[in-house]
Amino acid sequence: MQNAKCALVTGAAVGIGRGIALALAEAGYDVGIHCNGSRQKAEELREEICAMGRKCGVYPADVRDCTQIDRLFGDFQRDFGRLDLFVANAGVTKKAAFLEMDEDTFDLVTQIDFRGTFFCVQRAARAMRDSQTRGSIVIISSNNAFMQTPGVACYGSVKDALVKLTKHAAMEVAQYGIRVNAIAPGWTDTGESRLPPKETTYGHIPLKRWCQPAEIGQAVLALSANWAGSITGSCLVMDGGASAQTHAAEEYGL
Repeated sequence: MQNAKCALVTGAAVGIGRGIALALAEAGYDVGIHCNGSRQKAEELREEICAMGRKCGVYPADVRDCTQIDRLFGDFQRDFGRLDLFVANAGVTKKAAFLEMDEDTFDLVTQIDFRGTFFCVQRAARAMRDSQTRGSIVIISSNNAFMQTPGVACYGSVKDALVKLTKHAAMEVAQYGIRVNAIAPGWTDTGESRLPPKETTYGHIPLKRWCQPAEIGQAVLALSANWAGSITGSCLVMDGGASAQTHAAEEYGL
């Protein structure tokens, strides 16, 4: 009997990452859950995935620290023996007007969302190369990469950088049969307290709905499927048309 494919998801304890981890487990993947400040929720998710009959482990690490990133991948490979799919989801969302952005907030966003993602993707690609695994890497960006939303000059710039990273990484690891793609969600129904009521955002979303974490998980599965073997360096936008809307909603008849 063929062993299950193995996936590692960063920032998997809550929100989008949790939805991705569950979708992968439901599809038959054994899953490694990375977390930093949400250890209890990560353990709860581990129990839920194990109850599905899948192997699951929890791996705490601060992705701002390359030593901890090395330990994260080392521990995962020790426990699972292989890495078929890596999802770089860990990140923070911090808003501030451009003229008010302070150094501490800037450093937090850039170090976690970009630096951490860069070196995690690098380590994942090295692991796949060294084991001769024709794997899939998916980077979670944001539709703010393509919009000029007020208050996200730093966050949006970093998410745009992740799309650029996707393309560079895809080209440099294609020689090993490794594919790298990105997903850029818009408003996503994670249940976080910081989120506004959905209805207040619908004027900016043509389809008038938020993305669901499970849908992003299904998109990760699709981008990693055999039929997607020719897709690399691409970014899938999942925002109900928000980033495509350039004029007032009523001008589209919405």
